Order: sequence, then structure tokens, then C-alpha cells
Amino acid sequence: MERLIENPKVFISYAWGTEEYQQKVLDFASRLKGDGISVVIDKWSMEVGNDTSSFMEKCVNDSSINYVIILLDPVYAKKANDRTGGVGTETQIISPNVYNDAEQSKFVPVVFERGNNNETCMPIYLNGRLHFDLTTAEYEKEYIKLVRHLYGRKTYIEPPLGKKPIWVDTPKNIIPLNLQEIVQLKNSTIIYNKSTIIFNAFDKILKSLDNTICNNKNLPSEITATTAKAILEYRTSFIPVRDNYLEILDIIALFDGIEDEIVDFLFNIYNRYTNTSSPINEVLLNSLLNELFIYTISKLWKVKAYAKIYNILTRTYFAHTPDNKAIPFNEVFYCANSQTIDSIKNKIDYPNDERQHFSGEAQLWIETLNEKYSKDDIIFADLLLYNLSILLIESHYYWFPKTYIYDSYYSPNSQFRLFSLKFKSKYELEKMSNLLGTKEVNKLKSLFDKMQLVKDNLSARYRYPSAFNKASIILDFITVDEIGTLN
Repeated sequence: MERLIENPKVFISYAWGTEEYQQKVLDFASRLKGDGISVVIDKWSMEVGNDTSSFMEKCVNDSSINYVIILLDPVYAKKANDRTGGVGTETQIISPNVYNDAEQSKFVPVVFERGNNNETCMPIYLNGRLHFDLTTAEYEKEYIKLVRHLYGRKTYIEPPLGKKPIWVDTPKNIIPLNLQEIVQLKNSTIIYNKSTIIFNAFDKILKSLDNTICNNKNLPSEITATTAKAILEYRTSFIPVRDNYLEILDIIALFDGIEDEIVDFLFNIYNRYTNTSSPINEVLLNSLLNELFIYTISKLWKVKAYAKIYNILTRTYFAHTPDNKAIPFNEVFYCANSQTIDSIKNKIDYPNDERQHFSGEAQLWIETLNEKYSKDDIIFADLLLYNLSILLIESHYYWFPKTYIYDSYYSPNSQFRLFSLKFKSKYELEKMSNLLGTKEVNKLKSLFDKMQLVKDNLSARYRYPSAFNKASIILDFITVDEIGTLN
């Protein structure tokens, strides 16, 4: 718990070195004062003829002084260890307090200058103490941490205790279906009946999904505080279906021409369970399809199967409806009615309406991740689908990346940011050309002109209504003119 101090007061203990060093100490003290911290230091508080020992002892033991800042340099360390000079006197006063300071809080060591060999000079009585270091390139960050500490603010805020993840009570799936044939494909060099084996494996998964649905015929039709848990448990009962699919996908992702088998399986889910008699059941199954599709793109991206991604996203799909309407991928594999799942998760996680998830559905996906995938993998694939829907297809709306709110945005480690920056490189463009269906820089730029219109039209940018951050697009990190300008 933070011990907030609104008006901190500190005493600075240091060694009188060169005139230059003493001025450096005074500059440091002045900056602290400028940041609202009362500073007691001998040069400002003592008059000629004052008893230095008495002054030091009074400051160290003064209850109104919140912290004693010990500025460490080679001179201070030597005098403290040898017990010589004013520092030696201070050491004799400070060290017993340090050893007896159970909370280890009042005395704050600060590395202020290093030795000739760049070593940290720490008096023996301070060995092992946590300290601040103002001698590195990270000076400003370290100074800010120090000031926050003096005000009683923690550098690293402990997050609140969360809720038990759903997967804790979900049995681990170890291929409960009879998938030996598909597993054998991994080690096969000559495969005569590959498509048949894969079709049969996928068919078993669909049948297991049918069984799961049949075993839950009495699914509540209304979402209430009492029915939400049962509905969510039913949704999580699809996890073995998902994981079995991912086991197969892991094996077949690199097979040539495998897009048809993958799409047929996913499209079968869409056609079998769309327009069912139970609206809730339909939404839950569409959510499963949405999740499976993101995992599919994530896996294909991981194995650099860019052409497969392009083929899946740019083909036309025909719904099994009387008019056999032609629809793009983002209308087939996307769950548009996710408010139902949002409501279920919010009723369970926040029964008192104290807050709400931006997306209960995205939260569920993150909580129940397959063990072979990270949160960042799913976020990246989701954002990739959003961006490729802008670049590659003509549609009334784009893929909405429900997980975007979990992205680290402009962090140097953001997968999507790093992916976007690669478009500056001709070499990287060559590698990713299959993803966008062309190798020519001019044609690529024409694709991005379309994205530029989205960027310029703020109302076209996707975000949650209550969120400040928008879903990232590639042109947030580069300009169209920068595409393919580096080797």
C-alpha cells in the first residue's frame, strides 16, 4: 500500500569533494526543491561556527524529515568505511539507524558518481540496500522514480486481485477424439489420401461439436444474473473443439493447397449453425467461428504462409441461403452480435455494474488462450485482419479487431508496430508480397492510398465507443511515401 507524502522533507548527506562536485550536489538539491520537496543541506542550513555533529544528528533523528538521501561517490564510500571526516561522523550516526530500520525506508542511497573503473561505491553498512542510480543514461527516468518515491508513490503499481481464470476449471484437452490418422500425417513423406484424411478429421470435430450442442438442448433463452454462468460454461465447453482444430492446423498449415480444407471446415460451421432456432446458441457458435478464424490467421502468419492468408481473405464466399448471396470473409467469420457474450461476461465479472469490459467476448478469448498461443499472437492476427480488410476487399465495413484494446500500441515491442515498420524495407516487402498479392511498390502504394483515406476520415477509424485509443492501422507508423524506400 502506498504511504502518500504530500509535502516531503529530506536531509541530504554527502561528502565535500571538489568545488565542481559540491555545485553538482547543490544543483541536485535545487532541482528537488523545484519539484516541491523541502531540502535540508548543510550549506543552506548551517552558519559558521555551528556544531556540525550536532546538526547532522539532529537532522538524522528529526521526525519531520521523511527521508535521508545519501549521495554516494568514491569519497563518501571511503570516508564512511574509514569513519573519517564529517562523513565518518554522519556514518556513526546513520549506520545504527540503518541497521535498526526495520522498514528499510527512511534512508535512501543514491549513486551520484562512480569510481575510476565505473564501479558503484557503496559503504559497507549500505551493502545490499536498494538504491537509485543517477550515473547512467537513464538519469531522467531514475530521477523521476526517486521523486515519486519521496512523495510516497510506488514506481510499480500492484494491480488489483483479479478473478480465477476460466481455464482453471476447464479440463485440459489431450485430443479426446480419434485423430491418429491426422497425427500420422506429420511424419509422412508420401501422402496419397491427404485430403480424405484431413476431411475425416475435421468431420469428427464437427460431430463432436454437434454432440456438445445436443447435450445442451435446455440452454437458457434469457441472459440473467442466474443464467449467465450456465451459458458461459456452455460456451467454454467448445474449447476442446477449438483445441482439436488447432492440433490439426498445427500439422497441416504448411501443406500445399490446404486453404480449401481449412475454409471448408470453417465455412461448414458458419452454414450449419447460422439461423438456428436458438438465438443465443447461434451467437455463441458464431463467436467460436470468429475465434477459430483469428487463430487460423495467427498460425498461418507464424509459419509465413502469406499466400494462404491472401487466398483465404480474397476469395468469395456463398452463403447457404435461398439467394446464395456472395459475401467477403469479414461477413462470414466475424461474430457481429457479440453484445450477448459481452452481457454474459459483464454479469459474471461485474455483478454490481461497477464497470464493464470493452468486449466481454475478447476478454473471454484472452482468458481461455490455447497454450501454444500468446495474447500478443491473437491481438496481432486480429489487427492484421482489420488492416487487410481495408487493403484487399471491397465491403461496407471492415473487420473489427475486438482484441485491439489489449495492444501495447506504440510500445517498441508491439508486434503490430514492428510489422508496420517493415513496409519501409524493399527486402521485407519482397518477403510479404504474397500477403498483398503484388510485388510492385507502385501497386502496393495504390492499395495504401485506400488506407490513407481511412486514416484521414476519423469517423471511419474503428474504436470502442468508450475507448480513447483507436484500432491501429499500418499508416499510424509509416507514411505511404516511406513504403519500400529502404533496402
